[in-house]
Amino acid sequence: MKLTTIFDKKFFKFILVGTINTIVGSAIMFSLYNIAHLSYWVSSACNYFFDYFLNSKPQNIRENVALFAGMCLFTGLNYLGQRFVVFAKNKNGKT
Repeated sequence: MKLTTIFDKKFFKFILVGTINTIVGSAIMFSLYNIAHLSYWVSSACNYFFDYFLNSKPQNIRENVALFAGMCLFTGLNYLGQRFVVFAKNKNGKT
């Protein structure tokens, strides 16, 4: 078997989708556990539910869930950036 057969377009698509799925699922799980202070079991269950939901539903539902997750992630990161970088207090206690 040739390497070009193994490392074809489907292989790289599988790696890309798997990586994105892992990043989003981990972000959900760790955010729920560390930021929302939900229990270990609830946080990990939400991760697996999200994973199952994205892999078993029609494409339009998966895309809408992905858009919603991206919107939530963007909003959360935007808040953290604004709060701790843009409006951070300097050493004198001023913003």
